[in-house]
Parts: sequence; structure tokens; C-alpha cells
Amino acid sequence: TSYYDMPVIIKGAGKLTGKTLGGLSYGLMLGISTLDDSTGWANQLMKGKNRYEVVSRIKQDLFSGNSFIGFMHTSSLTDEEHIFSIDGMPNFLDNKIGIDGQIIMNQHDNKGIYGSVSFSPLGIFSGWIDYIQFDKGLDINTLGYLWREDYSQTKLGFQLQSLEPFSVIRDAS
Repeated sequence: TSYYDMPVIIKGAGKLTGKTLGGLSYGLMLGISTLDDSTGWANQLMKGKNRYEVVSRIKQDLFSGNSFIGFMHTSSLTDEEHIFSIDGMPNFLDNKIGIDGQIIMNQHDNKGIYGSVSFSPLGIFSGWIDYIQFDKGLDINTLGYLWREDYSQTKLGFQLQSLEPFSVIRDAS
């Protein structure tokens, strides 16, 4: 059953989040939902076709909080759909070079990859290259959103921008 175009009743949910002094962020969300409607809260919780969802996230800050590496997991325990993700973003040379990336995988070994490298040497000039690739059969729509599978794209960009506002113009690129 797909949920993204139907009204959903959330029967109960819980969240635990925090961050340690060492820069480790963590989060855990649990939820119970259904498409069935019942009159009372106890009836909703005990009857109907319940769906159980879990989302977990761990992220470690690196280089004095300027960069990070993280892991995320989403599960729909009812459908036994499990999605795993590793992402990171290191920045170098006072944020003049940035690398951003993510790898997504489901339990059927379908993958998704996102990578980006950006370069901003002078402040007014920046350039980047992005790569996106999603395998056929990668479906993360149970607890996420993927607008298209079986897709790849490479983008290259350059930008000149004004960092200082002038007259009535606050930003120009």
C-alpha cells in the first residue's frame, strides 16, 4: 500500500534526539500509522492495519564542526523496506573547496549516488560539478521521496556573484 497520496492517521510517535560535546548528533523516530479510521484512540491503536516506521540518524562533526560524516536508516517494518544511507561533507582551505556526497542503498542492493565538488577561490567566483545516479528499482518512497529512478545526470556550473550589496540591489549573480 502506498501512503503518499492517501490521508494517513498517526496513532502514535516518539522522538529522541541529542548531541554530545564531542560533536556526535543522534536521532531516533518511531511511529505507528494507519489508513483505517476508528472512533476512539484505544480502538485506533488496537484495531486496523497498523504500519510501523523507524528512522535513525547518526552524524559526527569533523574539523571543528566545519564538516561531517553521517549514517541514516529508514524502515517500514510492515513492508520490510529498509533504506541505508551514508553521507558526508568535508570542506577544505577555509571553505574554498567543498565535497558533498551521499550513497543510498535498499535491501535489494539498488543504489543511489549523489556527489558534488565546489570551488570558490576568490569569493566572487564559484564553480561546481554534480553527479546523480539512481538504479532502476530504487524505491525509497515508503519513508522518503525519490522523484525518479533509473536516472543519471551530470551538471557543471560557474557563477559570478556580488557579495556586497549596492544601492537597492542586495544580491546579484
